[in-house]
Amino acid sequence: MSSTIVSANDYSFVRPIDGLVSNKISPEEEARLAWESFAEQTAVTADADWNNLVFNTAGITEVPQESYPNPNPSGNISTKGRLQSIGGLSVLETVGQTFDLSNNKVSDVSEFNNLKSVGSNLILRNNPITDLSGFDQPLTIGNQLNLSNTDLTNLSSLDVPITVNGDLRISPGNLTSLSGFSKLDLKKGAYLMNNQLANVDGLRHLTRTNGNYFFQGNPLESIWGLGRITDFGGSLGLHGYQGTHLNDFASSIRITYSLYLVGAPRLKDLSALSRIKYLGSRIYIDRALPSRSGYIPPAKSSWICQPSQSDLFPPSTTKYVSGGKEYYMASQSAVCKL
Repeated sequence: MSSTIVSANDYSFVRPIDGLVSNKISPEEEARLAWESFAEQTAVTADADWNNLVFNTAGITEVPQESYPNPNPSGNISTKGRLQSIGGLSVLETVGQTFDLSNNKVSDVSEFNNLKSVGSNLILRNNPITDLSGFDQPLTIGNQLNLSNTDLTNLSSLDVPITVNGDLRISPGNLTSLSGFSKLDLKKGAYLMNNQLANVDGLRHLTRTNGNYFFQGNPLESIWGLGRITDFGGSLGLHGYQGTHLNDFASSIRITYSLYLVGAPRLKDLSALSRIKYLGSRIYIDRALPSRSGYIPPAKSSWICQPSQSDLFPPSTTKYVSGGKEYYMASQSAVCKL
């Protein structure tokens, strides 16, 4: 039996065998071909199942608008280029390992509206991001969320909860407020060094922290936002603190590792350190602080001033560098005026 080919409007039909058969490619196949062509023409490495995508040069300025062939890749998506838009990567729902968009020109996350999970790190550092409202799905990150060197001044635009099983990094950054931090569940702390924070009021919802919280390099004048926390689950870094006292601490506090009060130029009232009931490692106070006029020490009867706790204080010969300056540490006898 002979067949006849009839063409019309970009369709080809073969008849009468088995009815009508179209050879027009599907949208999924068209998208796959677009990404294959992109990978061939640029310095991009991708595997056959599109579980990994890695840019090998920083010169890529755009990606296909067609949907990425695999919305749930099990590997790494690393697009260190000059992208202003993530294009077809907006279909991503889960990324099995690291999703790295550092060093691009992405200004918001509106194209991340489908993203629900990143198995390891979500890295958005070195992008001019000002707004996080584009996250539409509750998001779980297996390790680190890195928002360093973005244009975020706070996180108040965050509309959905984000669970970070590692730590948050915004260092350096442009934060002036911690508004919006109540949307974050940080399992291993936050590194918020070198921002513009005068206070940490946005942490007032916390009664316990997990991991380290470091605020070095901020013009921090108030720790009122830490005042409900009774258990610091890591170290607390108040290097360069600009306040005169620590009286906003809770009435009883435990610190799993260390407390850093190095390079605090105006601090002279340490009476609130009497509230420490446990500290697992060291307390770092620079030698000059107890010699300031008007200095108020912790109570001699307090836990940290007991002779059995003298090892909490590093030897006075210990040198610590903070903010580019060298400091020698104060002994227990100097801090407690024993």
